[in-house]
Amino acid sequence: MIQAGTPAFRKANIAFALGALLTFANLYFPQPLLPVFSKEFGLLPIGASLTLASATITMGLSLLFYGVLSDTLGRKNILIWSLSLAIVVTAAIPFTKSFEAFLALRALQGVFLGGISPIAVAYLGEEYSKKALPLAVGIYVSSNCLGGIAGRLLSGTITHYTSWRNAYLVMTGLSILCLAGFIYFLPPSKNFVPQEFRFHRIIRTYKGYLKNPIFLPVYLIGGLNCMVFVGQYNYITFVLSEAPYNLSTFGISLLFLTYTAGVFASNRSAMITHGFPQSYGMGIGILCMGSGILLTAIPSLWAIGFGFLLNCFGMFLTHSTASVWVGRHATVSKGAASALYFFSYYLGSSLGNFYLEPFWRWSGWYGVIWGSLLVLIVTTCLAGWLYQKEYRQSILHQ
Repeated sequence: MIQAGTPAFRKANIAFALGALLTFANLYFPQPLLPVFSKEFGLLPIGASLTLASATITMGLSLLFYGVLSDTLGRKNILIWSLSLAIVVTAAIPFTKSFEAFLALRALQGVFLGGISPIAVAYLGEEYSKKALPLAVGIYVSSNCLGGIAGRLLSGTITHYTSWRNAYLVMTGLSILCLAGFIYFLPPSKNFVPQEFRFHRIIRTYKGYLKNPIFLPVYLIGGLNCMVFVGQYNYITFVLSEAPYNLSTFGISLLFLTYTAGVFASNRSAMITHGFPQSYGMGIGILCMGSGILLTAIPSLWAIGFGFLLNCFGMFLTHSTASVWVGRHATVSKGAASALYFFSYYLGSSLGNFYLEPFWRWSGWYGVIWGSLLVLIVTTCLAGWLYQKEYRQSILHQ
């Protein structure tokens, strides 16, 4: 097993950090550009948001496929192929002539980008010691945040000075460099045991995890939190692009620097939850999310910025602890177990705009706040229920 502080630990972490940067920079690349797409293609906010949702929904669906495929064929080769094909799509996007073609390519890109998340968590769960696992997952999730920040800042900055098509060409070149580093640093799996591909076994495995009263709340927490989180960032771009703020694409992209709070939360999740059940960390994260979104009700750029910092800290504290929880508790088909978690996570990401749209039409940004709080109340209750279950189990094993 890989121990913390060893050369193998550092190499694998560098590899997955580069893979995460590549994946999430490409996935969230168009998010600061939603007002630009809305004007260029004559779209409503919900229509422009499809540039993000079309990729996240296919990514979520593909996770179910990648999880079981990697349990059968292994981890490394699938990761390399999926990331390589995603880069090919990135290179093709700037040459599209219609919004429909753009959406089709984004949907295809989501399929290829879906390879890394479930396979990475399964790899870490198999190859890392119990002591090293929380730190490794924290580094991986924080790299997800950094990838999202880098992609959004890059797209907003280059589009401000040239065009969104040129921004995609630059993204292609940087993605190729990340892929080269990923291939070089990733060690082969040593503890992977292939499982025979049987369709009925796969369905039974998925059903087992979905019916499990412990796993299901974690899947719901990941999906529902991500639903409102991504939706909030989508709608705030339209708020900031209009009066009284009137920010440019570069100015809007700076808001995504708040993801640095997510990097910190992911890296510190093991320390924050030390001595407590993982569900404790989930609950603390959800409370931070609620506090952050309430702060954005103050009509000030400073309040919005600090609100999203707190919101992002809470979101990724919850996400990191939930990912560790799945990796620790899955005893069979770890790839399938983590695939279900990330399927829920990205399905929620895809549905955020659709869920918040009625609230947006009802009362603008204040409606988005109310819609978000309703969901966070539900996930707080789920985390509390899970905490009680884990606390009782810890008492029984003493």
